[in-house]
Amino acid sequence: MKMSFTRWATRTDPTKGAVTRRSVIGAPMPQARRAATETRLSGGAVTDASAKMSVVVVKDLTSLEQHVAAWEDLAGAAIEPNVFYEPWMLMPALRAYGADRRSLFVLVQAPDPARLLGAPLLCGLFPLELRDHCEGVSSKLPLKTLCLWRKPEMIYLCAPLLRAGYGHEALAAFFEWLDAGSHNCSLMEFGFVPGEGPFHHLLVDYLHSNSKFNYVAESFTRALFRPAADAEVYILSALHRARRKEYRRQERRLAETGNLEYRALDPGADADAWIEEFMEFEAESWKGKGGRALVCDETDRKFFVEVAREAFQRGKLMMLALRFNGRPIAYKINFLSGAGSFAFKIAFDEEYARYSPGVLLELENIRLLHDHPQTRWMDSCADPDRFMINHLWTDRRAIQTVVVSAGKPQGDLALATIPLLKWGNRQIFRRDLLQRKRLQITKRDLLSTDEAPMPRLLEIDGEAFRAGFNRAPFPIRHHLADHPLFSLRRLIELANRLPEEKVKYNRADISVGAGLYEGPRTGLSVQETIRQIEECRSWMVINNVELDPEYRQLLDRCLDEVQLFSEPVDPGMFRREGFIFISSPHSITPFHMDPEYNFLLQIRGKKQVSVWDGRDRSVLSEIALEKYFSDVARQIVFKEEYQQRGSIFELTPGTGLHFPVVAPHWVRNGAEVSISFSVTFRTLASERQRIVYCANANLRKRGLNPKPYGASALRDSAKYYAFRAGSRIKRLLIGHR
Repeated sequence: MKMSFTRWATRTDPTKGAVTRRSVIGAPMPQARRAATETRLSGGAVTDASAKMSVVVVKDLTSLEQHVAAWEDLAGAAIEPNVFYEPWMLMPALRAYGADRRSLFVLVQAPDPARLLGAPLLCGLFPLELRDHCEGVSSKLPLKTLCLWRKPEMIYLCAPLLRAGYGHEALAAFFEWLDAGSHNCSLMEFGFVPGEGPFHHLLVDYLHSNSKFNYVAESFTRALFRPAADAEVYILSALHRARRKEYRRQERRLAETGNLEYRALDPGADADAWIEEFMEFEAESWKGKGGRALVCDETDRKFFVEVAREAFQRGKLMMLALRFNGRPIAYKINFLSGAGSFAFKIAFDEEYARYSPGVLLELENIRLLHDHPQTRWMDSCADPDRFMINHLWTDRRAIQTVVVSAGKPQGDLALATIPLLKWGNRQIFRRDLLQRKRLQITKRDLLSTDEAPMPRLLEIDGEAFRAGFNRAPFPIRHHLADHPLFSLRRLIELANRLPEEKVKYNRADISVGAGLYEGPRTGLSVQETIRQIEECRSWMVINNVELDPEYRQLLDRCLDEVQLFSEPVDPGMFRREGFIFISSPHSITPFHMDPEYNFLLQIRGKKQVSVWDGRDRSVLSEIALEKYFSDVARQIVFKEEYQQRGSIFELTPGTGLHFPVVAPHWVRNGAEVSISFSVTFRTLASERQRIVYCANANLRKRGLNPKPYGASALRDSAKYYAFRAGSRIKRLLIGHR
């Protein structure tokens, strides 16, 4: 099918547009390609009114293959490099993953000024997929949608290819085809496109000048590499002195125990051997154990082998290996495209995790990129919260998903009302229902980056977690016992940095039934208490340590590992908080409970924890829970006869314990100073429980006898929505007075 629209070129200058620091991604192409393009554009037959754009729609791969030569030429002259949409990369992806998709390809063409009677010049390529709903806004928005073609974990950027000098006209021609409506779709989703640079500027300008309804469904940044004056200058600016020293020490220690060498794939080397070795190595690494290695799926394996071979033949494959005694312990694969490059896969051997082989290889990658001045940037293609790459690469690239109306009234209406719907959900229910799907994270989603992970901090048994999470206490192990952030000196510094009200402390020789924080003060300052903790008979908690960046990072690393297990059984982790307990020998933490999920990690000393089942109504009544959650009475009553109904756990350094929500417990320290780290969080389910108990407390105040939480799912839902709506409306009304 071919459709033509009149779209006259108004400029022929391929370099139009200021290049800023953040738009270097779309900087002019290498000199050879730029010269070829400028020769073509400067032909004597070209005038400002001579480039009539036409649109060709291709719906099958056989027809698309006829355009590969023109497509290759377009990729070399594109305003913005995108290796994932070059034909040698995208065609194998379409063959491997596109069989069950409704794909179509919009090609925008113009007369070739160098060959007026020859084949037209391909000026734009938009690989598309037709869907019955818009995932960029809501998986349940029942409007037919065109979206840029993408295979997660293989295609990391979806910027369409637009020819330099024709970008504005080609994009306008695409939108004219879109508005014509032959596709019968209401929305167009530009997913995983740059949020900066030439394509972004063209898209924003077009949407603005044509008053197109649009909505930015997602926006984030990911790590981006841009070279400095040289590699040493870059590393000095990226890493603190202590980190540089630590990585040098790790490299030196590793080299002292064997032969350590960095290797890169040379143009004349056996690429097949490197490709095969990488896949075998990845299969034996943490990815293989998690079922994420390329060899775990035959389709993935064949796709990778094909594109890696094609990239090597074109001089676009960059493979790095860190070898120890002749065998790889870290591997990295990059793809090159013009002035840009893209990190694709990385793997490392967990056996050598203490030497940070993935980081050492990434530092070598930085050095090699500085030795190749033609490569002006590298996109990490990583998730936005990847610690390793984020602290090594200092720049960021914005990535967006922009949903645009395809010209139909229902598309305009949907995009016009989405902000109102989101506002209503946030104001009344304090959550974004349209983004709820983002909370449905699976283990595979959380591991969707190809960066090597940091060494694990927690050792969690998956079966024990699934059986006991929020049902019963269960032990775990951790690797924080010698962590420097828990030294007394660092804890004094932390207490000094945090607001005064975040540090609570009192005498520790109190009864089990005493109220939490209600013990008498010792008369010592915070600093004196920590320094003299061994003999001052005190109990201290430093609340909300996540307010400090270093401790926040540690908390997130711990809870990221917990989230791998918690999301499948209780999705929607939020409100991550950390607490550090510092106690004198033989001190008592009184009987209490917590409103969040808790993993208590013992860092120093020993303690004995007595825990009760929060569902045992002989210990914890419904009325006590209602008062607790509604903040009427946070203290719960302890009776000596309860002790025989509890479970006792002994915690030592390197061990930890999971506490379900509102599981009553008290703690007795051993004969040494005790330091514990409590990592807590809430979920949608725990928040729902809290709100239903608050609703029950309100109903009981009015003389009613409400059904307990969990007795009726329908009643709980009614209470939940009514209470949230009522509370929020009340706050809004008070705010307007």
